[in-house]
Amino acid sequence: MNNAKELLHTAGLRATPGRLALIDFLQSQHEPVGTPELTKRFVPKTMDTATLYRTLEAFEENGLVRTASIDRNYASYEWNQDREHHHHLVCIVCKKIEDIPDCDLEAISKTLIKNSKQFDSISSHSLEFFGICKTCSKK
Repeated sequence: MNNAKELLHTAGLRATPGRLALIDFLQSQHEPVGTPELTKRFVPKTMDTATLYRTLEAFEENGLVRTASIDRNYASYEWNQDREHHHHLVCIVCKKIEDIPDCDLEAISKTLIKNSKQFDSISSHSLEFFGICKTCSKK
């Protein structure tokens, strides 16, 4: 894992105690964390709600975190440094999350652009799969 102060400095962001705490927390997680959990953990102890959201936005703009659409009601974030690009499989019953590696973005992009009538390029994407895990399907 990269040094948090160094990452913030490289991104042109100040290394505040709140930002450092948020980085430490996100680096320790193995799956995306929703804004309700982040708010519960950091507001008001470390930062206020507006600062948390501005910080997440700044982190995303600088490629430090990535947004995952795990829940329709709120955004989820995961640390984006030192990780391979991936997607998620999410259980609609228990909310278990499994990483799906190997996204062949180049092949998918070529096909989409070839078939598109209005687009010339793709700059990013987000893809999550939803279903029922083996444990929940046995219940």
